[in-house]
Amino acid sequence: MGRPYDTAEYRRNRKIVLEQSNYICHYCTGPATTADHIQPVSQGGTNEISNLLPACHNCNSTRQDRERVRLRYFNRRYGL
Repeated sequence: MGRPYDTAEYRRNRKIVLEQSNYICHYCTGPATTADHIQPVSQGGTNEISNLLPACHNCNSTRQDRERVRLRYFNRRYGL
């Protein structure tokens, strides 16, 4: 299996997540350029929109494959 970021599903859903968040990083509120997996792919996560958060490259890289609980306000804010 290839890298999770190489799939058409990830690229499509990344664009949707970034547009819905106005390209604002969920963690630091800086400019988001990536979609971070809430449940890492290495731990069974998927590329579905419900498993992605907008993130800047630095926050996404720093978090690596640690799991993070999705905050309730985020779901309401972005209609997920």
